[in-house]
Amino acid sequence: MARNTKLTAILAFGASLLALSLWVVRHDISDDPLGAGNSFGYLREQLDLRSCSGWDSGRGAEYDPPGCSRARQYRQLEALLEKEEVLHQLSDHAYRHNLESVGRLKACLTGKLRCPPRPLIISGYWYFTEAANPARSSTTGEVIWMKSVQDQLHANGYITLGVNAYQEMVALSKWLPDLIHMVWTQDVQVVSCLSDRRCITPEHYVAPILQPNETVSGEEEEDIPESELGAIPIWRLFATDYWGSRPGRHEASGYWWDIDEDEEWSHNPLGQEWTVTPFDYPGHSWLPMSIEKSCMQTPYVDHDKRNDTALVYAKKIEYFYHPNAPELDTWSWLANTSDKIRPFDIISTAQNWHNPGEEDFELPPGLESLGSKSRSAYNRLLSQVRALIGIGNPLISPSVYSALCQGVPVVIPYFQEYPEPPGWYLFNGLYGQHGPAAALGEPYVYSYKFDDRDDLLDKLNRAMSNPIQRYIPPDLKWGNAVARTRRFLTRDWHGEFNRRVKLAGGIPILDPKITIRCYELNRCKQVDPGNPFHQQWQEAQASKLFD
Repeated sequence: MARNTKLTAILAFGASLLALSLWVVRHDISDDPLGAGNSFGYLREQLDLRSCSGWDSGRGAEYDPPGCSRARQYRQLEALLEKEEVLHQLSDHAYRHNLESVGRLKACLTGKLRCPPRPLIISGYWYFTEAANPARSSTTGEVIWMKSVQDQLHANGYITLGVNAYQEMVALSKWLPDLIHMVWTQDVQVVSCLSDRRCITPEHYVAPILQPNETVSGEEEEDIPESELGAIPIWRLFATDYWGSRPGRHEASGYWWDIDEDEEWSHNPLGQEWTVTPFDYPGHSWLPMSIEKSCMQTPYVDHDKRNDTALVYAKKIEYFYHPNAPELDTWSWLANTSDKIRPFDIISTAQNWHNPGEEDFELPPGLESLGSKSRSAYNRLLSQVRALIGIGNPLISPSVYSALCQGVPVVIPYFQEYPEPPGWYLFNGLYGQHGPAAALGEPYVYSYKFDDRDDLLDKLNRAMSNPIQRYIPPDLKWGNAVARTRRFLTRDWHGEFNRRVKLAGGIPILDPKITIRCYELNRCKQVDPGNPFHQQWQEAQASKLFD
């Protein structure tokens, strides 16, 4: 009888392990190198959860099973929530989002909601908190990207908390060390963390080559109490950046980071893969913005029912005055030329933003502005027009994809010899507007030479006489975006870190000039031990909440 019981137990364990393995594989749709090597680390974390059998969160911590990761995570969250003011301090913009996330965390840790072993991603990226606030209606590309990525994270079972500032990000990593799967944050906060012993975990801290045995703040390393040392492993720390870590010749990397023209670099010394971006920048971790769900909420309008209208996409009137924009009289010329295949009007939503220090501009003759639009109203407007015209700015906006999804072909300028230059040049605003869109080609995207109005008219005529149906580039379809994000999340980043350390012969070091430049410009900072949030962590630790 005992033998049968033992056999049954072995079979049950084997079946459970098989089911678990299948679950991991199902969540690791790895059809490109981005997913390489992720299954084993994820499987280890799954097996760790098996030690929680019989755990009851309602009983005291003294009854928690030894080695039960869920119990340990739950007690960390419980300790955090004993400080009622904490959620308000984390982020004013994302307060409601964070409140909902805490509810989901509780459900996850008590088995009421399926979630990964480490379910939490915290973000100090400013646009993340903007996107997390439904009361704010920002339509910037960064916010639209972050809103899509937040949805993708949640679709993969992950839970997110947004923080306002560096101090809160660092303290939160100490409150919830066993829940955190990744920390996403601003580029400057990544560089700050790497040089801050109160941020990066001690075993991954490498003193910047500035002053031997001193922190950037000037404190002697041995003067920092062990209880204040950082808790963020370098391999869990990701820069979140709309523009990526570009070589110095592209955009402003030379000024902000002291990067040479053709120098490859990254905010995290482990490599560019530790930078999350919205476009397929060379070497970076690309998490696409999928506008499919929001776009499909707007009914498609047949072309024979649309207005004979082309829409210029530019939020600011100022954009018409940029050097690479068409000449100001281009719009009145287009309105009056007899070379149009069919008569059409040109409209815009551009306006003056009246920011302090900014002058007002007049809308060029031949144009009318309908004023600023919400995202949903803009989609409805797109569904009524026949073409979208770019004038050089914004450099790389999601409006192009919104237009294509409404069946609107796009006409955008290029500024050098070719509309689709290679490598980083494809993403450089000095070479063309929205290189990734230009690469889609006709009949979806038409490229015109910025200083050739006849070329602009020719491309407009072709676009308006060749209607298209709804089009979403395959990588930007919702299901494909979710799968790519899943591969990124479940990749064995710890294993990749170990490979990089072995290759480098130690923890890779960030180029000192990057750190120096960041502090020279007063962009990087250190944790202030007197910060209220940091002090609350110290009080909680002193009261043995984390024993």
